[in-house]
Amino acid sequence: MMVCIKLAKLDGHTNNTVGTDMKQQKRTHTLRVLIHAVSVAVLLTQSSNASDKTYWNVRKIDFHCLMENLSAYKALEDDQIIIFFSACPETDIDIALSLLSKNQIISDVEKIEDNATTPAEVITLTPKQIACLEGQQFVETGNIIELPRNPCRHK
Repeated sequence: MMVCIKLAKLDGHTNNTVGTDMKQQKRTHTLRVLIHAVSVAVLLTQSSNASDKTYWNVRKIDFHCLMENLSAYKALEDDQIIIFFSACPETDIDIALSLLSKNQIISDVEKIEDNATTPAEVITLTPKQIACLEGQQFVETGNIIELPRNPCRHK
């Protein structure tokens, strides 16, 4: 299962800053914190409900980014590591979210099953699971790679 967070523009600006006054900057910061909190809550729920599926379907380019940056992800000290493939190789969750949500707020959150035509965009793994990815064989079908949800079980 994948979570799709639809975003809406805060204003007409397309650059990285919403405005220069302090009130606008505080509002932007508050919204980013809100996006972070909602994302983490939804993703942790997603992880706990994902036991019925053994693999994530991941685009080959996203898989290679993850594998090339395993050491950076392993170095994180979080219990659950959230990987946003569109922000890979960024490991800092706040920076990753800001890259994905410039001048935007959440307008809708929906769960989407990942499959070969709709690959996962976000996954969560523990540091131990990330370490277990090294040296494994992965099933590849076209542009999709099956990434085990619990790679330590498949080692």
